[in-house]
Amino acid sequence: MPTKKQKIKTPRTPFTWREAALISIIVLTTSCIGITLAADATFDPARDAEQALLDLAGDYYIEFLYPSTLNYDFRDPEATLSEFQYAGFATIHLHQLLLYKDNAAKVVQPFDNSYYRCNQNDSTVRIFPVAPWGPRDYRIEYNLKCTKLPR
Repeated sequence: MPTKKQKIKTPRTPFTWREAALISIIVLTTSCIGITLAADATFDPARDAEQALLDLAGDYYIEFLYPSTLNYDFRDPEATLSEFQYAGFATIHLHQLLLYKDNAAKVVQPFDNSYYRCNQNDSTVRIFPVAPWGPRDYRIEYNLKCTKLPR
């Protein structure tokens, strides 16, 4: 009767401290490179300035322009806001939006920092209400005039 071949198991040797150190250095270096690439991908001063402008304009419309245009009477907003659907409200400059938010350092930072500087007089926003005429129903057109600063 034929016999089965038996596998001879060789004992596994543990890592030496040099091998463990090398593996640790490779893992640490790879994770540092990954973190750096992720941080670099999320850093975009132009995108941050655009998003901050849209947020400011949205807050201005929802908190001030919408209620004051309707004279705080929200029963029939279509009658009033439909007039502005195509023409939009008057042009709003960035410096007006910053004054509305009291020029808080956190609010101004995306528009004036060591990477990017925006012209507060030439940067403008135009807000157009849209149906169904609620406070969050609007469209924004903006013109952001900024300069990328040399490093």
